[in-house]
Formats: sequence, structure tokens, C-alpha cells
Amino acid sequence: MNDDLPIFPVTGWNIGTVPAYGALFIQLPFLSHPMQTLEEADPGRRYVFQLQQARDLVVALQSSIEKLESSAFEAIPGDKH
Repeated sequence: MNDDLPIFPVTGWNIGTVPAYGALFIQLPFLSHPMQTLEEADPGRRYVFQLQQARDLVVALQSSIEKLESSAFEAIPGDKH
């Protein structure tokens, strides 16, 4: 993994439905720089998922969580937001 990977900590999420499209959206507010406060978080974009895409995302997230939980991982050193 590249140590220079840009990281934007997520401060929360908004999830909603788009019934007209049979879809849902997720919006991930994030911090774009270390001095930014939670109140100043960038609201992020709304990403729209069809139902199967959303199901696939849930499976991928669960798989990644399980991998992290089953392995010893170390926090990346550096600035903390």
C-alpha cells in the first residue's frame, strides 16, 4: 500500500431511497484537511446504487470488516484528523 495515499476521514453518512429509480443513495461527509472541524465537513456527493449494487456493497463491506477483524493490523503512523 502506498504511504502517500490521500485519506479523507468520514464524519458520518446519510442514506436514503430514490423510489422513482428503485434505488438508494449514500452521502459520506468527510474532512478534507487536518484543521477542519466536524461542523465544517464537506458534505460529499450523493452516490446512487441500484438494489443489487447496494447488496453487493454490503457483502464487500462485511468481507473487508471480517478480514480486518481476523488479522493483526497496525494503525498507519502520521497526522490524525
